[in-house]
Amino acid sequence: MSVLDDIAVVGVAETEIGKLPGRSAIQLQAEAAVAAVADAGLAKADIDAVFSFSGYSQAMMLHAARVAEYLGLRPELAVVTDVGGPGTHHAALLNAAAAIDAGMCTAALCAYGENGISIRRAGRGRAPGTLTGGEDFEAPYGQIAMITGYALFAQRHMHLYGTTSEQLGAVAVASRHHASLNDNAHKRHPITLADHQASPMISSPLRRLDCSLISDAGGAFVVTSVDRARALGRPFARVLGYGAAVTHHIPSQAPDLDSLGGPTAAARAFERAGLRGADADAVYIHDACTFSVVAGVEALGLCGPGEGGPYAASGALGLGSAHPVNLHGGMLSHGHAGGVFHLLDAVRQLRGAAGRRQVEGAEVAVVHGNGGVFSAFSTMVLGREDP
Repeated sequence: MSVLDDIAVVGVAETEIGKLPGRSAIQLQAEAAVAAVADAGLAKADIDAVFSFSGYSQAMMLHAARVAEYLGLRPELAVVTDVGGPGTHHAALLNAAAAIDAGMCTAALCAYGENGISIRRAGRGRAPGTLTGGEDFEAPYGQIAMITGYALFAQRHMHLYGTTSEQLGAVAVASRHHASLNDNAHKRHPITLADHQASPMISSPLRRLDCSLISDAGGAFVVTSVDRARALGRPFARVLGYGAAVTHHIPSQAPDLDSLGGPTAAARAFERAGLRGADADAVYIHDACTFSVVAGVEALGLCGPGEGGPYAASGALGLGSAHPVNLHGGMLSHGHAGGVFHLLDAVRQLRGAAGRRQVEGAEVAVVHGNGGVFSAFSTMVLGREDP
């Protein structure tokens, strides 16, 4: 029996998203945390573990202890996780599950937040001073931002499979349409493919509308046992399967596209869940850029290798399709807070609480993506459970 078999995500919350001057990263995390605990039907005193990641805008040591102190908590555990992208939040959930199984806690708060746009200086996508660890090997040769690493992979995909900028644009258009249905999205005004093609080139072949947003935002969720979740008397999400794979850290050390970890992570998750990508009612793919979604639908087996571009252009990502992708708008339009919103919205879908973006009768949701630049992949399969 896996430690994940008895785990439930019972409360989710996010702050306002956009440019929020005057609110620190820790404050945004705390706002989301308080709301998530209330959404779970719990009190602050019920939280006996905190899992967090400081983010990059205002990174600090012992961050989870700082979150606990800020909230007035005295937990048994205060743990920092940093895997990158959705893996950070998946790892927090896994750590919480193991701690609950070991009897070390009963209800764990997992939080993330950034004031990425308010603190940002011109000319950098990341917060000032943030290092990836590979600058000495790549920056002298022009690889100066994470988006340029993604652009290299996109170029390779275009070379191998004939993927086009217009197909990448279809991802941006679908994401913005979903965001237009999300009252808390950073960018809600619909865009067209012509808008995408007219947006300036950032790092060829990626245009401005191919790139995820920089946002001020916080998100949090609460993890507990299934029995306790049932006692709270509301729908919750269970973890059905999980898989991960790490191949490298910096882009110059990456294998070719056909050896990246996405398909491996997905296969492991689906095998453990006894499901496949085609069983997903809602799909969430970490979208640092539009190409991440193209690669993601291929990794999840929703289409074949090299077919992600035509798949996106066919309209298969949109609400109303068999496997709609990023129904909250993704990091391309909803907001960028390290990928936590993908997990939060997957839980909302399974609880039937996604409003105009709701997939009727959603029973299975898949959250997939990577940390770094296609470096550390993770896939989580979630299922709906009624109390």
